[in-house]
Amino acid sequence: MRRDGAIIDGMGEPSDWIKNLKRDTEQDAKSRESAEQYRLHIDTLIKSKSPAFWSRIASQVRKECEELNATFPNDDRRRVQLEATGDEFTITNCIRPAKSLQANINSTLLFADVKIRTRENIETRPQMVTREIAFALNSERDLYGKWEGKVYVIPEDLAGALIREVIGLA
Repeated sequence: MRRDGAIIDGMGEPSDWIKNLKRDTEQDAKSRESAEQYRLHIDTLIKSKSPAFWSRIASQVRKECEELNATFPNDDRRRVQLEATGDEFTITNCIRPAKSLQANINSTLLFADVKIRTRENIETRPQMVTREIAFALNSERDLYGKWEGKVYVIPEDLAGALIREVIGLA
């Protein structure tokens, strides 16, 4: 070290740690800003694709509930009741314990809210569990839904998984 307090590096030049610290801090800030801009860009893409994806799920839920009931008209274990308004729906099984799944796309368009209610009998209060279907993009920028740890690129497959959850086949 020199008498003036500057540190000499191996090349004989004084090391300016404050300038280096400033440069590193600015680079870190730019990296964070770039990462945030990328995240916002991805969110914008998800928001643009998720309504159509969710609409396909809701449409398929309607079709499959109708087909399930027509295929098993006398088997309450395989029948469901469907209440649907727009892209929001509630699927309820026809046996005890009663189980219903209510789902709708969240206002952020980044995920869907799912509420599952189970009721052992008419005298008990329903137990509710809240879950979500997260929307994300794969490397090809195709939207997919993630439900219960599984990735669904095809909305119709996710619709089937939701119905199977209600009738106990999940």
